[in-house]
Amino acid sequence: MKNKSMEKIDYILTAALEVFLQYGFKKTSMDDIAKAAGITRQGLYFHFKNKDEIFAASIQKALHDGLQAASAALKENGAPLERKLFRALDAWYGSYAGLFGSERSDWDFHCRRVCGSDIADSETLFRQKLTETIFACTDKPPVQAHAQTIDEVLCTCGQSWKRTADSHEKFTEKMYGAIRLCCQNS
Repeated sequence: MKNKSMEKIDYILTAALEVFLQYGFKKTSMDDIAKAAGITRQGLYFHFKNKDEIFAASIQKALHDGLQAASAALKENGAPLERKLFRALDAWYGSYAGLFGSERSDWDFHCRRVCGSDIADSETLFRQKLTETIFACTDKPPVQAHAQTIDEVLCTCGQSWKRTADSHEKFTEKMYGAIRLCCQNS
């Protein structure tokens, strides 16, 4: 169980990520983050020394939480493949649907600059788990043979729709349709 200090930091990081997604790295200030987290700027500096540090920590938290939730969804005993895929893709991509603002043009650059290969490494791990689940959850040779292609299609859709869908509901509607289409032979 987390202590109050860790819960507070988690809350700050969640608020920070939402602000970064909305305004991009460059246009986000420490004041913006403090206001969103409901603390003073000094309180924010008590936990994080600068914007790079809070940006990196918020991304790391999102990657960790997303991978944990997606992994749990993929391991759900007795659940049909479509349900496992939907829950995993929603956990990995859908949590951010509707949050990307128009001022996020610097997002990818600063993610690479501050986080290095962490995002790509996490994405690779997620996709491996997704492909393994697709392959393991069906005994239909056409689906097994195309498990990696199904993974590629669904992840490409998820990546795109998390940035372009104007709401989580729109994301889930599109994602569920894509999953049904990809798994129609399973």
